[in-house]
Amino acid sequence: MASMPRCNKHTDCFALSDESRCVCLAENDFGKKDCPFYKPGDETTREQIEADIKLYGLTHAGSGKE
Repeated sequence: MASMPRCNKHTDCFALSDESRCVCLAENDFGKKDCPFYKPGDETTREQIEADIKLYGLTHAGSGKE
C-alpha cells in the first residue's frame, strides 16, 4: 500500500493536500469506479459549520449564555 497517494481526479476534495495527495486513504486505485470517499471541500466546510452551530446550541441551551 502507498502512503498518501497522489490524486489529480478531484481537485476540490476535502482530503487533498497542497501537494495533491490524499491525506485520508493509503490507496486510491478503485479501478474504473470513482473514489467512494470523495466529498467537495465546500460541502465538508458547510457540514462542519452546521454541526458547530448545532453543538453550540446544545451546549448553551438553558444556560443563560446565549
